[in-house]
Amino acid sequence: MKYISYCIIPFLVLCVDLHAQQIISNSLVETENQKNPDIVKINQLWTDYLMSSPDSLYNNPYWNRRDKEKYKSYDLLRSEGYLELYGLAKYGELKNLVLSIKPLNDDYYDIHSMYYWGLFSEYPYVLCTTHVLSFKDENNNFVLGNWLVLCNT
Repeated sequence: MKYISYCIIPFLVLCVDLHAQQIISNSLVETENQKNPDIVKINQLWTDYLMSSPDSLYNNPYWNRRDKEKYKSYDLLRSEGYLELYGLAKYGELKNLVLSIKPLNDDYYDIHSMYYWGLFSEYPYVLCTTHVLSFKDENNNFVLGNWLVLCNT
């Protein structure tokens, strides 16, 4: 019995530690002297979302209502591929670097970012780059969305 407790306790600690990892987000987007205040808001929105446990399914306030009603796993990056991108944060410091935030038209912005491990200044291990939309909801607040939103409008 004593042997079992020696095995179970470290396993429980490891599970808690693995779940507690977060995605570290940085940005190459100029926010200090940005002429477009929407870009600053969207950059913060993306950072807040990545800090809000995007690997968990819950009514995340940063994501748009239509996607949440249409898809069980509303952020398609969570369920895309066998790697489960956000879940990789459990295995080390998963980092996200916002490469650009560009207006597509008067309503939609494209957030282009890169996920990687390691130090960006040295030799990062790039996992992928992604594109996520941002647009204003019915309350005039910026929210996030999949590119399928544009295809279905």
